[in-house]
Amino acid sequence: MSAYIVAKPVIDAIVTVAHRGPNAHRGYAQGWTDQIGYARYDGLNVQTVDELGAALWVANVRSVNYRYQERNPLFMKAAREYVYEPVHNVPTVLEALALLGAYEYQTCERPSWRRSPECFFIERLRSTLLHWLPGYNEAYWMPA
Repeated sequence: MSAYIVAKPVIDAIVTVAHRGPNAHRGYAQGWTDQIGYARYDGLNVQTVDELGAALWVANVRSVNYRYQERNPLFMKAAREYVYEPVHNVPTVLEALALLGAYEYQTCERPSWRRSPECFFIERLRSTLLHWLPGYNEAYWMPA
């Protein structure tokens, strides 16, 4: 398994979906609220999106460093100094779910990943997005 440091637009897209909601064909999802939160935050806002993005990117850099037993000081500096830029092409629910899977695949190398606030955030965002899939809430789930 190989791992790489994700590009800044990947982090921007994740933070945009978490902050504004997935693309629902006509702008952002109606009714999307900051129901995700991030570890110690009550919800995402303009003050916390930079910190969230930095934490997600730092986790990714640390994962790659752990995997390859190396240091990437320039990438770590860029990650720590992250400044959120909303993406204009906001991912749909399905695209956002794929994006989270790709991010997690690149970021799960450290043994502490599963206990990290970043992992908790990704899991909560994924869980919330599932409920936004068309037909999800109407699906019949009782076994016959």
